[in-house]
Amino acid sequence: MKKYKILLVTSFIILFLSLNALYATEDNNVSTLVDDNHYDSDALIKNNDIITDNNQQKQADNNVYVDINSDNGYEDGSMDHPYKTINEENLEKISSDSTIYVSRGTYTLNSTKINKNIQLIGESRDSVIFLANGSNSTFIIDQNIKVTFKNFTLKDFSSNTNSAITNNGYLLIDNVNMMNNLGTTSSVKGGAIVNNGELEINDSTFSGNSASFGAAIYNYKNLKISNSTFDDNYIGNVGGAIYSIRGNLTVSDSKFSNNRAVSGAAIYNAAGYAYINNTEFIENNAEHFFGGGIYSTGITITENCLFDSNRANMDGGAITTTSNFTVINCTFVENFANENGGAIENVAWSAKENGNLTIINSSFSDNAAGGKGGAIINYHKVEAEGEPAVVTARNTIFEYNSASIGGLIYNEEYMDFQYNAIINNEAESYNTIYSEEKGIKSIDNNWWGTNNPSVDEIDCMPQTWVMLEFTNRTQLTADKQASIRISLNTLNNGETINTTIPQRTVTFSAEKTQFAENDVDFIAFYDTEVLYEGDVLRACVDNQEVSLQNAKDIIISLDTINDTAYNEIVTVTGTVTDNEGNTLSDINLNIVINNIESEVTSDENGAFTYTTKAKMTGQNNVTVSFMGNGSYNPY
Repeated sequence: MKKYKILLVTSFIILFLSLNALYATEDNNVSTLVDDNHYDSDALIKNNDIITDNNQQKQADNNVYVDINSDNGYEDGSMDHPYKTINEENLEKISSDSTIYVSRGTYTLNSTKINKNIQLIGESRDSVIFLANGSNSTFIIDQNIKVTFKNFTLKDFSSNTNSAITNNGYLLIDNVNMMNNLGTTSSVKGGAIVNNGELEINDSTFSGNSASFGAAIYNYKNLKISNSTFDDNYIGNVGGAIYSIRGNLTVSDSKFSNNRAVSGAAIYNAAGYAYINNTEFIENNAEHFFGGGIYSTGITITENCLFDSNRANMDGGAITTTSNFTVINCTFVENFANENGGAIENVAWSAKENGNLTIINSSFSDNAAGGKGGAIINYHKVEAEGEPAVVTARNTIFEYNSASIGGLIYNEEYMDFQYNAIINNEAESYNTIYSEEKGIKSIDNNWWGTNNPSVDEIDCMPQTWVMLEFTNRTQLTADKQASIRISLNTLNNGETINTTIPQRTVTFSAEKTQFAENDVDFIAFYDTEVLYEGDVLRACVDNQEVSLQNAKDIIISLDTINDTAYNEIVTVTGTVTDNEGNTLSDINLNIVINNIESEVTSDENGAFTYTTKAKMTGQNNVTVSFMGNGSYNPY
């Protein structure tokens, strides 16, 4: 028995030494790739204990390495012996909270379920390429699992049942390119990603993806996107880039361009909440129906966004909304609807949808519709259970929009437009507004581009509107400095408004007097000083020109009034001239006979005539006076 034990021990020692020699030989033939961004040269181990030491290092810092170009025969995920791919077998070997560094190369991946917290970081977005193999999702993230994807491209996934990534946990995507991922049947949701959990995307690009709903992303839960681009995604149903159903969607500092869908070519918000800030929607196309940029049946807020050259085959060139939609500080330019609502279609399809659209501090220019509502159509489709649909606009510019009917808006429900600038909208009929009178809550206190808006242009007449005024704040005297003001803060009834209308541009001109700036943007009013040369100063805002010149003295000459019998006709005549003898037309004069006041206006020859009956015996007193204006002094 003792001899047997000795032989057994001896055999074990020989085997151990043989293995040690074998690994030492392999180690001498290894060529290791070192990435300065990921690897620490001080951590390289060059002795015969490399395997044991690397395993201890990996456990200490939880770093794992993947390199398809490695020619090592042995893989353990260490820096010197990296895995050659990412799969479930290799993920099972690593600990939770590990960081996996992937070297440059093209990797063909089978479907991989991730059931532990990891970070998967590529060497760079364009140099690390993941190609999908199979129809199951390339990555499936379990519930309550936290995963970060960074610096790689995932492309060319194709499936008739799944999306490229299925997230059921907490997924952060940073600087990732998702391209040409395809859901090939009408049942596939989210060509690139379907989100059932928490998804945050930063600095990433989605292009060429396709599915039935949400070509790039289908969102059930919470989705936050920043500084990302969605371009040329296509879908055979709705949600050309994103479809979010009863979820929370936040988008900031991003761009949606050239996306296509049946409706909602960029985003479809289905009965959820969406907040979109500082984002561009450019040349998206609802190829069949509604909402060239966004289709929303939930609550949506867009702020600081640009909607440019979006298109809908039917209604809502940029937006279709059925519930509550708020637009703040957004720009809509050159959007087009083949039928109605060149920029926005507001429509409640069911009794529970109230269709409230609120627009604040925004701009609509050069939008067009082939049918109704160059900028907006506000439909009445059903009787609402609550308050009916209202389009409210404040401090917004509507200019150069066009349609067949209602160049600005075609309104079938209610509209409340105040403190806006509404200029040069056109239509074959109803240039600016088409609406029944009962549907207009207010169109007062707007600037219509002129001091004399007409019902022919507006197609319904406001009671009050903003006037352009040009005044001198100091006396206009030739060859002296003068302070002048141009203002858009006074109503036609003389009241001053405290709420400003949008910024406008004033153009100053004169034959001799020079202005510091000829074209000036202003809000409410603008003050400047000039060296007045005694000529006519002119200021033009939109379609209204006003003028200002130094006030001259006038002379009113009364002709002799003949004696008249009681109750007979008395005729008062005279002329109005300036102090240089020039006759003055259209001068409004006050005439008082025996304390009874009346008015008379001079004709084109400066003459005026006033007739009345003599109602007093004896001497009758007649006084003719002038109150003064910007051109002539009182008399």
